[in-house]
Amino acid sequence: MRMSRNSDEIDAKLDNTLHLKMYTLDLSKKELRTNEGALVPLRAQSAEVLVVLGRRPDEVVGKDELINEVWNNTFVADDSLVQCIVEIRRGLGKEAHEIIETFPKKGYRLNVFPLKKNDLDGPAKPAIIVLPFVNISGDPDQEFFADGMTGDVIAGLSNFRSLFVIARNSSFFYKNKSPDVRDVARHLGVRYVLEGSVRRSGDRLRITGQLVDALTGSHLWAEHYDRQFEDVFVIQDEITERIVASIAPEVDFFERQRALRKSPENLGVWGLYQRGLESHQSALGDECKSVIEQFDRVCELDPSFASGFAMAASSRVRYALLFEPDDRKVLLDQALEKSRRGIALDSRDSTCLWAHGRALSLLGKHNAAISSMEAAISVNPNDSMAHYFLAMALGSAGRLIEAVSSIDQAIRLNPHDVSGGGFTTYKAFLMFDLERYEEALECAQCAIRQPYPLSIPFEITSAALVKLKRPEEARIALKDLLGHTPETSISKLSERPWIGRSEAKGRFLDALGEAGLPKS
Repeated sequence: MRMSRNSDEIDAKLDNTLHLKMYTLDLSKKELRTNEGALVPLRAQSAEVLVVLGRRPDEVVGKDELINEVWNNTFVADDSLVQCIVEIRRGLGKEAHEIIETFPKKGYRLNVFPLKKNDLDGPAKPAIIVLPFVNISGDPDQEFFADGMTGDVIAGLSNFRSLFVIARNSSFFYKNKSPDVRDVARHLGVRYVLEGSVRRSGDRLRITGQLVDALTGSHLWAEHYDRQFEDVFVIQDEITERIVASIAPEVDFFERQRALRKSPENLGVWGLYQRGLESHQSALGDECKSVIEQFDRVCELDPSFASGFAMAASSRVRYALLFEPDDRKVLLDQALEKSRRGIALDSRDSTCLWAHGRALSLLGKHNAAISSMEAAISVNPNDSMAHYFLAMALGSAGRLIEAVSSIDQAIRLNPHDVSGGGFTTYKAFLMFDLERYEEALECAQCAIRQPYPLSIPFEITSAALVKLKRPEEARIALKDLLGHTPETSISKLSERPWIGRSEAKGRFLDALGEAGLPKS
């Protein structure tokens, strides 16, 4: 479950202390120290400059504003400010240009939260630590289970390239301790903390987990799992899978919200990427062009960011699949090129592999598409999106029963359907193809209740009701469809790529025609 947050919180501020990667800045004392506590000597004016930047974390502060604040509106040359920045950077050493960024002709920005780099020197990623799960059952025999859960969750989260996961050894430093998560944030430079506990009572076992914003102490997600204590390794594998599959999308959600709260000029590559992800879910029709442009901009700013190329590819596939652009073949060829670039940068990024598979599938290269999806799952079995797109590739190849199994796995891994209703929409599509119309109707109506429903679940609802011999309800559903997408017609739908059996396409269009959908 998602907990509410105060959107006015200053994300990186905590008790007047800011974390600057390997340093801390005390705003009240105007002191810069290493994480080991050593004071970094600064002249008074340099310290003032640093504090002014620290009061507006992650924002670009203009040169004139800095001069006015530090020198009290006294006229001084720009060189005085430059000398202060030089001194601060000298004190910060090799981390200097990551912590204080220069924006030519604008000013400076203090990146108060650590810019963790991926192994390809990509953009900042959210850092997370999994604290050792606590055995609260009083049974020392459960220690191995709690420790095993912790290790497996760390390993599972590490497969998500969008996360910087603190290593197991550092995590277990906190075993048998009760640290304040904000102290953990200061010490290790993490934004998110996952805590958990294990309790056994008789033959019952309860595992709990909660995700915490380490800078504010806010709870972002919490869940508990109750199981019969039988095969301990089966339980451990199952619950690990559930926790890992839930946490990564939750972190992605909160990263997108942070990016949306900032003005575009104050966003780095990571923030622009997160904004693109938010737009990707909701864009309709020609809006998709701006999403493609956003991800292309991310790739331009950081040519080493593999996931940026993956989403530049995936956004093109989505547009080509759902909105009948005239340049579909060009878009798909571009998607192949972008996804190949992503794989070349990071062959273990599941996002790059499934993005490549999506393009191959829409080009009719079904076996190659399925292989790419399976490779994505092999590097990250808990990536629900990989299972979702494998289902679509299997469906396009006519392997419907296997496709149902894959989409069910995607839903099991992420029952909240982070794709914005895509999981249930595609399952509705499969159920219609398999002539299981009651299930198709149920899934389609579930998809319609999502925040940004496409036209497809509205179409399936009307068609399924026709097949269930409920003509009046089918006509009402058709009105809802035309209210959502007025330009829908039989001729338009006949041109749209069909990710299933051709026989089912004819059955689908005939049902919509019977409901009253215009031919053109």
